[in-house]
Amino acid sequence: MEFSPLHASIDSEQLLKAQALVLEENAKGRSLKDVLNILCIEAQSLLGQDAFNTILLLKGKTLIHGAAPSLPAEYVSAINGLSIGPETGSCGTAAYSGKTVIVTEIAQDTLWKKYRQVAEQSKLISCWSTPIFSSDKKILGTFATYYKTKKTPSENDINLISKLGYLAGLIIEKANSEEAVREREEKLGEAEYIVRIGNYTWIIESDDITWSRGMYRLLGYDQAEIFDSKRINTEIYHPQDRRRVSHWIKAGLSSGEERLPSIEYRLLRKNGGVICVHAEGKIEYKDRRPFKFFGTCLDITDRKKIEKALRESEAQFRSLAENSQDYIMRYDRQCRHLYQNEAAFRISGIPKEEFLGKTHRELGFEENLCELWERKIDEVFKTKQPSGEIFEWESPQGNVCLDWRLFPEFDKDGEVETVLAVSRDITENRKLERQLVQSQKLEALGTLAGGIAHDFNNMLAIILGNAELLSLRLKELESDGEHYLDEIKHAANRSADLAKQILTFSRMDVAELEPINISLVVDDALHLLRATIPTHIDIRFDVSEHSGNVLANKTQIHQIIVNLVTNAFHSMEESGGLLEVTLVTLECQNCLSVGRSVNANKKCLLLAITDSGCGISQEDQAKIFDPFFTTKEVGKGTGLGLAVVYSIVQNHGGMIEIDSELNKGTTVKICLPIIDDPYGAPKYFLSTSDEYATKSRRGGHILVVEDEVSLAEMYEEYLQGLGYVVSVCTNGSHALKMFKRNPSLFNLVLTDQAMPHMTGKQLCHELLQIRSDIPIILSTGYSGVLSDESVENLGVRKYLIKPIQLNTLKQAIEDCLR
Repeated sequence: MEFSPLHASIDSEQLLKAQALVLEENAKGRSLKDVLNILCIEAQSLLGQDAFNTILLLKGKTLIHGAAPSLPAEYVSAINGLSIGPETGSCGTAAYSGKTVIVTEIAQDTLWKKYRQVAEQSKLISCWSTPIFSSDKKILGTFATYYKTKKTPSENDINLISKLGYLAGLIIEKANSEEAVREREEKLGEAEYIVRIGNYTWIIESDDITWSRGMYRLLGYDQAEIFDSKRINTEIYHPQDRRRVSHWIKAGLSSGEERLPSIEYRLLRKNGGVICVHAEGKIEYKDRRPFKFFGTCLDITDRKKIEKALRESEAQFRSLAENSQDYIMRYDRQCRHLYQNEAAFRISGIPKEEFLGKTHRELGFEENLCELWERKIDEVFKTKQPSGEIFEWESPQGNVCLDWRLFPEFDKDGEVETVLAVSRDITENRKLERQLVQSQKLEALGTLAGGIAHDFNNMLAIILGNAELLSLRLKELESDGEHYLDEIKHAANRSADLAKQILTFSRMDVAELEPINISLVVDDALHLLRATIPTHIDIRFDVSEHSGNVLANKTQIHQIIVNLVTNAFHSMEESGGLLEVTLVTLECQNCLSVGRSVNANKKCLLLAITDSGCGISQEDQAKIFDPFFTTKEVGKGTGLGLAVVYSIVQNHGGMIEIDSELNKGTTVKICLPIIDDPYGAPKYFLSTSDEYATKSRRGGHILVVEDEVSLAEMYEEYLQGLGYVVSVCTNGSHALKMFKRNPSLFNLVLTDQAMPHMTGKQLCHELLQIRSDIPIILSTGYSGVLSDESVENLGVRKYLIKPIQLNTLKQAIEDCLR
């Protein structure tokens, strides 16, 4: 290999000029890539025009392209991203070893075995590479010179590329430092933006002020704008805060302290908006004189708004609390009183200075109440849920009943810090509730009395009628009068039983809640009510064979059933229909038909009362439980029935729901929790008999339609004794069928009003449609359904009120047939 020194006589002045040019371009702020390209071009003029120079930058363990103005682009792309290590070409090995690597013949050198083909494609023969170091001896990259001929460097050449590498190191290190500064500033700016903070530096002597990016963002100014203390004072500080901020700064500068106390004041944004900041200040001293002022401004506008809202909320709370007639208190975990409003002080009779900070025990309240209050307050602290209790207390102003509600108040960590208690005096409400219950009981009794008159009058009619027959027989000295006496006794006993049940129901004493078998209460109530409901209303009721006990007041449960069944009867009073009562046991998670589960871990009883009456509108359903709201006409209800039912159900821990549709009917569902295992209850089925008979005599043919069998038989015997042919039906529908078969067979129809399947009024209408001249006598034991005007419009000949004297009946028949 031929060796000849290259550029042995390089002019040092030329090197200095090249260095000066590179440093000048770098100082102008040219990009790192541009400056490194200039360096490579200047190196080419120093190392010869046949030299191809490149600079690679070290990023981790990889060399990336920095500058290569004269190398083929294909080669530059091929070595971009070269990993450093042994036998990775001249540059990879130099960066790995930290030493200059000279390869005079790439095709023969083992360092190039992996990259030899790439170099040959670009016709590169020789490569000298030297590592580029930082000031702290860290490798920043490599400077390399390629030749397309076989070249061996001289000592001057090696010295030259070393100096060029050193110059490249200065440039790269400066660029890295500036990049690091930029990254730090960007991160600081982002951090300031996130936390809404800005900082500034004030050189006191020169009045130069520098803002951070965050400060510009905070106030909405462009970073190109320049500020001095005068402009800041006039444009940035809020007019009402300028004097206070100026005093803060002057006091700090004259204090001799390094840090200033924090301060809060307002700043004006460029768009005219106002922000509130929390400011900190620090002073640097030079020759014991203030030299530099460094300050930060944290935007606390949102916090101030929250604080203002809290102050207003606290003021509003205190205003409401102090003017409230409820008794409002606040407790800590030791059940000490932290706050109490004026109403609470008044009712307690204890001065404020003695009350606050003390527990109920320390204030001398009764032991049982202290235990209750402490237990409930501790419950709220533990469960983090509201709670409450209703209790009575003998206050200095007399006995009061209080509805005590407790609410948790949370700290910023979500823990219960205090408990707020609100007590409402419900003494008068309790009195009114008792009055409402009694009023409803009286109203229900009034309804019963009106409805039951029908059955009473039927029975009395039997008594009087049989008494008259017995009287006639005794006059004739007949021996079979005992039969009539038995009928009289039977009817009298039934009347006595009904009277006894009414008297029992009307008692005013109130019993404690106790376990009761609700199916038996349903049985009793329906047994009483059956006599009050006209027989043109069918009743079906089905009680589960295995219903259970509930904790309840028997009288109140009885009242629920009476009220609901009475409402159902009223809805079908005109047209008749079907009344169904069911009682079944359900798992509470299946009790969705009444809205929600009473207790998901228990069983419950579902009582359902369904009628096929007129139904309730959606508008009225929304008010159906309101006291004094009624859909009945004047005189037929107080509007207390369902309100009382709702109250009773709630007080028994149950639920009530109404499902109704106009002209289709209503279902009321009540769910009550079971407290023990269910036991059997009977089922009931009500039906009516159906019979008729025909006979032939001369006095005329009378069709008697009466559902009370004893009364029908008595009419039959009496009328037959008068010489009439009598046919008897105990059902309006059957009577209509009989009449349709031969309308001309009958001379007169005697019918009761309240009958199953078809009322007397409906039967009269149908009969007159078939034969308009048929005389009809309509009787009733309950005058509330028909008025004289409606009877006259109906077209019947006579309208009689039970009990009917037999002589009165005889005269009415003769008048109709005359």
